Amino acid sequence: MRKWPRLYGKAGTRAAWWSELCLNIVRFRKLLRNKEVGAIANAQWADIPLAAPWGWMPRQIPAPCPDITVGLNTSTVNYAAEIRSLEPYACPVIKDSFILFPVFTLKVRGIPHGMFYPRSQNLYNGAVMLRNLRELHSTARGEESCVKDFDHKVFVLTTSISVDTVEINIHFTEVEGGVLTFKSAMMDIWLTQSSEDMPKMITNVRNAIDKAISSNQECIMQDLQCISERLALQPPSSPSCFGKRARADSEDEVETERDGCGKKLRSDAGWKKT
Repeated sequence: MRKWPRLYGKAGTRAAWWSELCLNIVRFRKLLRNKEVGAIANAQWADIPLAAPWGWMPRQIPAPCPDITVGLNTSTVNYAAEIRSLEPYACPVIKDSFILFPVFTLKVRGIPHGMFYPRSQNLYNGAVMLRNLRELHSTARGEESCVKDFDHKVFVLTTSISVDTVEINIHFTEVEGGVLTFKSAMMDIWLTQSSEDMPKMITNVRNAIDKAISSNQECIMQDLQCISERLALQPPSSPSCFGKRARADSEDEVETERDGCGKKLRSDAGWKKT
């Protein structure tokens, strides 16, 4: 890892080299050995769009397909019915449903000065991860609890990599004037040409994964337990009201999101970068 520029120059195929680099940076095999963690490479997520980005991000962002996705592992979570009630937010990866509530993504673009693409995609990835976690918390505890205990407190992390630069960003939510906004801030940045920075960069990326998991795991489990208790109180013949969403009445309207039992949360949403 100390010889990033030289290795890049000798790479036989750019895509294969960058893929191997990402796996090494995050210690992918070690993640796979952790039974409580779900990790997958190059995985397409379901396309569940947020309200359209505006202002600083004019173009449409595609559904997440990170080079690395990390979340919890459904195989060690005994809440199958609760997870089903939260689909498609709980397990957004299309082909591998064992990834539960992703909290970290890594995106790479192996070209010089190519940071715009991974950075913009990770901003969207971060917002999607937060939307899914907020859907969980809202279903479990209601919108008032989201404003009090989720917004500006719960966070997810992303890493963006180009030939020149490595960035770690933190993502969180705020409600401003009754509008839910997705925000981000840069935590650290390194230039890949500085071989002295490589060990610190690699360590901090790995620490970011650990932090994203440890900071969210307990909250996710507590919210699933809360939903489990509510499901247990429902009469068998009553249809579940969890996970409902209302669609916009016309193409010109922004999607309206509702809590688990149909209560209106907001009629529009903004997405801001700080």
